[in-house]
Amino acid sequence: RYDSEWRKCLEGYEDDGEEEERIDLEELYVKQAQFNMLIFRSMKVLCHEICHTFCLPHCPYYECLMNGSNTIVEGRRKPMYL
Repeated sequence: RYDSEWRKCLEGYEDDGEEEERIDLEELYVKQAQFNMLIFRSMKVLCHEICHTFCLPHCPYYECLMNGSNTIVEGRRKPMYL
């Protein structure tokens, strides 16, 4: 069930009903972009690991999904295809 009062209890303040919550659109866009990047990186890792379950080794010769990556830069450079 939805309880509109749960957030107030967690944050420890009481709302008297006069103050409305303002949404900062720039902050919302930044959070959405960060979430999208997290999902994209997670999908790359997931696809890479699924390929390992099909006994595909790391690919040292070409730029593909099965290249190993030790840093964020190497992971970003890795494409989403084999």
